Amino acid sequence: MRCGPRRRRRARTILCETAELAQSRGQDTHATRAPHELCRLGDPAAAAPALARLADQVEGVFAQVAAAHGAALVARDAAALMDVAEGFAEQGALLVVAEADAAASAHRDSGRAASAGAAAARAAVWLGACAGARPPTLLQAGPADELTFREREIALLAAGGLSSRQIADRLVVSVRTVDNHLQRAYRKLGITRRQDLSRC
Repeated sequence: MRCGPRRRRRARTILCETAELAQSRGQDTHATRAPHELCRLGDPAAAAPALARLADQVEGVFAQVAAAHGAALVARDAAALMDVAEGFAEQGALLVVAEADAAASAHRDSGRAASAGAAAARAAVWLGACAGARPPTLLQAGPADELTFREREIALLAAGGLSSRQIADRLVVSVRTVDNHLQRAYRKLGITRRQDLSRC
């Protein structure tokens, strides 16, 4: 479902109220999640201070990475956003990873088109692992240089440790077809070898 500006504004209001209520009740986990959702919906400036404060109070890695996410968005720091994406990936939060990586791509300066393309392609791979999810936070992300369905499928299988022969047998295609798709995926992801797929 499309999330228009009015719904986003309403969602932001609810999240601010939720964060305040959770903090007043000492519910630190909810107090962290609400401002992070606010951050994801496009208001990191409002969310970042609360996330930074909560990172010092809440146990666990999520609060730390959420605070880093807010700070990186406010600073428009592409390198920091890439680090945030890796942090969320380690926690298995692939949908948030896709958003963080797409944001990194969006904030790269125009002189680094190859890096921006690679970041967008990595986001597409992560998003592809989310069973067709398409959150409103990614509606602005462009499809430029995105992996095709088959490239993404083969890249994920290769990242999972399957050889080209095993992938070919599973998909009932030739090994050469698999390798051709992998080469195109490498180019879009900004990598040169199979071993690098695991960090994409």
